[in-house]
Amino acid sequence: MSGRQSELDELRLDRRSKVESLRDAQERWTEISLSLDRFSLLRNVYESDLQRLASLEEGGAALLAGARRPCPLCGAEPSHQRHAHGIGEVELTQRAVRAETAKIISEGVDLVKTTRSLEAEQEGLQRRVERLTGEIEGLDAQLVTVNPKLGTPAMVKTPLWAIDVPPKALVWEDDQGKVWLSYNSSDYLYNTIYLRHGAPVPPSTAPLAKVLDEMSDQATK
Repeated sequence: MSGRQSELDELRLDRRSKVESLRDAQERWTEISLSLDRFSLLRNVYESDLQRLASLEEGGAALLAGARRPCPLCGAEPSHQRHAHGIGEVELTQRAVRAETAKIISEGVDLVKTTRSLEAEQEGLQRRVERLTGEIEGLDAQLVTVNPKLGTPAMVKTPLWAIDVPPKALVWEDDQGKVWLSYNSSDYLYNTIYLRHGAPVPPSTAPLAKVLDEMSDQATK
């Protein structure tokens, strides 16, 4: 009995640890999702700013080009033309526009790198969430095996599951007087019984196989 309780405590501790890890992974996934949404908005702002600056540079270039040609109306040379804004001011504005454009492009490159890094992390977290979810379901199955009372909620959800779970063992004697202990393997339980009742199949049969082996060892001593 003490061995069974110790095993039950160990399974519960392992499950609690995995549930906490699952919660942390889900919270981080949500944080990344929010950041990616904000970065998407920022990328749109960058694109809008670049379009505005391109228009300013194009307008300034047109002014500079016109200022360096004879007037199309009177034929006056550039040196004899009068402008509301000096050529120097236009050139200064052009330099400022080019500097701001270069800054936004640089920030945009950094934004793309950060976005790709977060997306990669989010993909890894998604795989971790799926793995932890499967491991927790596997532990739940082991807990039901060790302590059948823990399986009541699952049985309520899927009543027909109670036909096959908790696992049963048969002690029998052959015609030569040899006593045998027979039970379904973890592979059979997961790949046949669980699928039959539409229950989620844990990613590994090893933990449950260990439990069944220990139980059979105790029963045959």
